[in-house]
Amino acid sequence: MIFLVSILNSTNQTVFNMNNQSICAAYRNKTVMTKQELLTALNNVLNTISQDEKTFYSANLSTLAESVNQDIETREDLKSIIGENPIQRLRDQHVNHAHFMTTAMKMVDPEQIYDHVIGLYNAYTKKDITFDYCLLTLTAWKKSITLISQNKLSNIIQLYQLLIDNHGYFIQVTTDNFHLGNKINSDPEYDNVLDEFIAALLQPSLKTAENIAKKFISDGGNISDFWLKIITPALYKIGDLWENSKITVGEEHTATSLCQMVMSSYYSEVIKHVENKPTIVAITSPNELHQVGLRMLADTLELSGYPVEFLPPNSTVEQIVETIEEEEAVMLIISTTLKGNLEATKEIITKIRHHNNNKTLIIVGAKLIMATRRSETMLMPTTLSVLLMK
Repeated sequence: MIFLVSILNSTNQTVFNMNNQSICAAYRNKTVMTKQELLTALNNVLNTISQDEKTFYSANLSTLAESVNQDIETREDLKSIIGENPIQRLRDQHVNHAHFMTTAMKMVDPEQIYDHVIGLYNAYTKKDITFDYCLLTLTAWKKSITLISQNKLSNIIQLYQLLIDNHGYFIQVTTDNFHLGNKINSDPEYDNVLDEFIAALLQPSLKTAENIAKKFISDGGNISDFWLKIITPALYKIGDLWENSKITVGEEHTATSLCQMVMSSYYSEVIKHVENKPTIVAITSPNELHQVGLRMLADTLELSGYPVEFLPPNSTVEQIVETIEEEEAVMLIISTTLKGNLEATKEIITKIRHHNNNKTLIIVGAKLIMATRRSETMLMPTTLSVLLMK
């Protein structure tokens, strides 16, 4: 597969070997559409994309992403464009982009694509990656799609061209801080405790973090309050620090792990509150590894007396249905944080309903569902909000 990509990337090199600096400058200064005009244009293009085109794009995601990787990584000026950012981070985002575009094209929702691209520009620039990289990446996607499909995906190519043509607009929106971030307001009453807890996470010191939780709860607070008023805003703050390159991805992962350890240390207390109430099953959507928000919700429900079966990531439909039936669960809660997972979430809901004859109430919770009409970063942390998916 990689060999095929190498051949394709070497084909018609003269056609695609352009003066990128002048191209980026040209698109920066190009007259762009208004937001509404762009959304209308996106909608028009999306509605021309055939099912065959969508299927080809989806079936060739790995090949397309690898082609984009090679196109970008062979650039002599790559270092000046991406700064100190690791190549693997960009590779991961190329794959995420491909999965998202697959879902967006299936859903035919222009606002989702609009939000996604704004999110990419915002996230890349916060990592000190230049705006030019955003344009060069979109161009690389168009190039790869053209070569690998042998011009069979003309409408998808047109979609990418539309995004390329509006590079100047995306710069303007990002620069004007149009992007709406994933902020959460902390309770001023607990600011000192929050600051101490964040410091413990960054130190990192599990013992200090556990002592802060212990003191908070022994001083009259409760477990739910610590989860919601300390851990939740702390994780948002940690996410902001990572997004703005103030901490490394390793530090962000360590902080998240410490929060999970603090929460786990209280599970024996949480489980004491469980009563003889109907069981609830909690899962993350397929390919979704973000579990902290769902764990908080599960703990909160158990503190309220409801037994919760918390299933591991990527549990099969059969495993989920079996658990629902064995526990006689009355509710299934699904948490998802990536827009690219929405289609898979929809599919798994359909399968579960088919297997158990639509007997179980299904709740889907995620901030991204609450904010589908707002800009977002590539990852949106799960909140404790829930939506009934009818």
